[in-house]
This record gives sequence, structure tokens and C-alpha cells, in this order.
Amino acid sequence: MQSKTITDITIYSIFHAFVDFCCAAIVYSYVGKFDVEELLKIVLLYNGIAFGIQPLIGYISDKTGFVRNYAITGCGIIAFSFFFLKTPFVAVSVAALGNAFYHIGGGSAILKISEGKSLLSGIFVAPGAIGLFLGAFLWKIPSFQIFWLSGLMVAGMIIISMIEEPVDKKLSFNFVGNKILFFISVALILFSVSIRSFIGLSYDFSLKSNFLPMLLFVFSVAFGKASGGWFSDKFGMFNTSVIALLISLPLLYLAYNPFMEIAGIMLFNFTMPITLTALSDMMPNKKGFAFGLTTLFLLFGAIIPILYNIKVSHDIIFAIIVCISIAVTGIGLKIFESNKKEFN
Repeated sequence: MQSKTITDITIYSIFHAFVDFCCAAIVYSYVGKFDVEELLKIVLLYNGIAFGIQPLIGYISDKTGFVRNYAITGCGIIAFSFFFLKTPFVAVSVAALGNAFYHIGGGSAILKISEGKSLLSGIFVAPGAIGLFLGAFLWKIPSFQIFWLSGLMVAGMIIISMIEEPVDKKLSFNFVGNKILFFISVALILFSVSIRSFIGLSYDFSLKSNFLPMLLFVFSVAFGKASGGWFSDKFGMFNTSVIALLISLPLLYLAYNPFMEIAGIMLFNFTMPITLTALSDMMPNKKGFAFGLTTLFLLFGAIIPILYNIKVSHDIIFAIIVCISIAVTGIGLKIFESNKKEFN
């Protein structure tokens, strides 16, 4: 891997964590200031904008190019959002818009330079979970913090502007099957993204009230995403996804201690960079739109747990959901891998 590629992925990944950190800090700063119903509206508004509009922004970025500028714009918008903290719905809306711009810019940049490999996608998406978790623990944002949090985003604008605009090193794969198989594969992969989102938000971790075990849990999610990309490149998307999900089922369903749960959730997150890379490969000239579709379906999977505070883990319904995830992920990826042709 070239040093330039390493530098680019490092910068985009670090600021992915910072972006999610700042956005989570804004959303969670209203805890204790509003009742549960108002907080739910704030959370839904944030997620609806941050995740719901990414396909549109991605589609536009595919047409205009210069995806690095979308990441820079995202950092700038988030820096601006801190000055609206006294008007919660405005602050959250602006931060969510900035988050959407950054994810499309950074995500598209990584997909452009990854050459159809999942590792870089895994490295990029992994820090987001850590940023969200740590940002949620700010709870309150005193006025002096506004400036250093905004300054962090301004630093992102400056540093990202110093790296080159990414270009596709090659169009990695061409889907040679018929249109019906193509749409079936895309639909199944996107459905698997929603299931993963549902389980990620609804899984009832046994030590969720303790900071250090929860931090370890979140790091396992991040490590799973990065590891899944590496294993996928080495052993194939289908093999890695199905084996990881099969092993995760007993660890999550029959978990009798936190370490089994942590191992299970790590393996369950192996599929994150794999599904993202597969969709990008099937839409080689629409990487921004492909990235946006994955976040939209993450939103679909998150709606029910957010609205109804659903918790699942050690019951038959949970096991059935994981089994469905294994089936749809495996079939979707098998169709993709059986109908792809690498460009020369």
C-alpha cells in the first residue's frame, strides 16, 4: 500500500471519528434539558437528516466529482452548528447535514482508492462508533467547549484540503449477470444492512451500565469492521460473512459472560465493510450513491429500536433475526461473487 494511500485513509478515518464525536456531543447535550418525547424528536430529526439524505448527496457528488470538497464542507457545516446550541432543532439539523456531507465525501474518497478491496472501507467506518460513544458522554457543552469543538472541525477542513482529490485507480468489477439477479443481490445486501443496524441498536449488552465494559464493547464493534475488511480480501466476501455470522450466533444468543458477547458483536460487524464494498463494486461509477444507500438502510434498521426502545438478545426472536441475517447476507453476496467480472 502506497504511503499516500495510508496518509489519506488515516486522515479521513480520524476525522470520521471526530465528526461523529462532535455530532453526538450536540445531540446528547440536550439530555436532561427536555423530556423523553422531545429528546426522541431530536434523535429522530438528527438520524433522519444525517442518514436519510446521503443517497441524494451521494448522487450529486457522483455527478459533480471533487468528493474531497464534500468532506471539507461537512466539517465546516458542523463547526458552524455549535453556534446554534440554544436552538436545539436548528443545531441538530445543521450538524446532521454536515455529518451527511462528510460521510459521502470521505466514504466516496475511500471507495475510489480502495480498488475493490474491503480493508480500507473497514478502516474508514470503524472509528465512527468510537466517536459516537465518546461524544455521547459529554452530556453538557459549556460555552468554552464550543470553540475547541468547532476548532476541531476547522482543523479538519484545513488538513483535508491539503490532500489530493482521490481518483479511481480502476473500476473494480462489472456485474455480468442479468438485471433481475443484480437487483436481487442489491436488495438482499441492503436488507442485511438494515438487520445489522437493528441488532446493533437493540442488542441488550449485559454490562451496558458500566463505562469500561461498554467502551470495550464499542471498540469490539470498530475492530470487527476493520477486521472484516481484511478477512474479506483474504478469504472472500461470502466465506468471511457467512462464517463470521454463524460463529457470532451462539456467542450472542448463548452469551453467559460479557466477553462472549463482545466477541460475538465483533464478528457480527465483520459484514459492514463487505456489504459496502460489494454495493460499490456493483455501482462502479456511483460510489457516493452506493455509500448513501447503505446509510439509508442503516436508518431503516434503526427506526424501530429508537422509537420503541426495543431490546433483544437471549431469546428465540433474536436467534431468528440473526439467522435471517446470515441467509440474506450469504445469498446476496453469493449472487454478487458469482456474477462479477474484474476489469483489466
